Amino acid sequence: IGFAFQGVVHSHIRDCQAFRSVPGSNLGASFWGFHFDGTKDIGLAGGNASIFVQDCNASVGGNPRLQESIGALLQGGYADTFLDRFESSGTVDGLRVDGMTGLVDKRLSKAGHANLHINAPVLDGFSGTGMEVRNTSDYAVIDIVDPYFGAANGAVAALSVRNGKGMTSVT
Repeated sequence: IGFAFQGVVHSHIRDCQAFRSVPGSNLGASFWGFHFDGTKDIGLAGGNASIFVQDCNASVGGNPRLQESIGALLQGGYADTFLDRFESSGTVDGLRVDGMTGLVDKRLSKAGHANLHINAPVLDGFSGTGMEVRNTSDYAVIDIVDPYFGAANGAVAALSVRNGKGMTSVT
């Protein structure tokens, strides 16, 4: 994991780069550039709240390719989180939002799934999925504006929404 955040409120992350070079690594290795772990309930806002991420990127290079690599992973709660101009390059999955409904308590699913704003992400060279949204609650409000998807050969999907309750909007 390049950068890890758990149980944070009103945090600003700007101009950060997470890079994983893989020469000599084992074939089963994994890498998450940014991990926003909102699985622990911290009170009214759920697991993480009011996180502002601007102009950050995650990339992978070298050979052999990693089994799993994700540019940014948001798990559990993500209330009032803003990802502005996030970039990923060469990862298997560019950006994954997993609300973990059914695995986290109902209060966290209610309070923690409101207001995720993803503005102008550049998800380039992904070999799996550019952006995946899954397991969100009835209270989810996710807004995705101006995404760029640059798939590598054999990629699965630019955008995938699975078991997505609530609202996911793409403009």
